[in-house]
Amino acid sequence: REVARALEVLPRLFDGETVTEEPGPGRLTEFRLDPLPPQGRSVPLMAGGNGDRMLAVAAAGADIVQFTGFTAPPGGDYSFFTTAGLADRVEHVRLCAGDRFPGLELSLLVQHAHVTDDPAGTAEALVGEAMPAETALASPFMLFGTVDAICERIIELRERFGVSYLTVFDGRETGFDQVVSRLAGT
Repeated sequence: REVARALEVLPRLFDGETVTEEPGPGRLTEFRLDPLPPQGRSVPLMAGGNGDRMLAVAAAGADIVQFTGFTAPPGGDYSFFTTAGLADRVEHVRLCAGDRFPGLELSLLVQHAHVTDDPAGTAEALVGEAMPAETALASPFMLFGTVDAICERIIELRERFGVSYLTVFDGRETGFDQVVSRLAGT
C-alpha cells in the first residue's frame, strides 16, 4: 500500500501541489516540496521487486519497473532468479500494466557483476554456498565474464526482454565500469 501511495503522491508533490491526505500515521498535511525538482512531474519513479503484488503496483504506477529475481527473506524464494523466472515476471508486469506496458522501462537489480577471465571460479567463490555456480552463471541477475561476454549478455537481455536499465552493486570495484564504457550510447 505504501509504495502505491508514494507512486500516487510523489508526482503531485513534484508538480508543486500542496498535498493533504486522509489523517493517519505518516500522512501528509498541507505538505509541499521546496525546492521543486527541475523536471517537475516528469521525474521518473522506479518500483519493483519479485512478488506478484509488488510488481502489480509497480506496473500500475511506476515509470521504471525493476526486477530483483528473488523474494526477500524470511523464506527467500530464488525460483525467479533464472532466465525463465525473469520471463515469467516480465509477463506478469505486461499483464498488470496493460496499455501502460509499452511506455515502461524495465530494469534488473544485478546482484553481482564481475569482469573476469574465470567466470565459474568467480561465481563459485562469491555464491557457492547460496546456490550452485551454474545457476549463478545462467542467471540474468548475475553477470560474470569478460567485458565482451557481459556486454553480449546485456544486449541479449535488452533484445529478449526489453531490459534497458541496470542497477549493479559494486560495479567499479569489479570492472563493470569497463562494461558501461563499452556500451555507452548503444
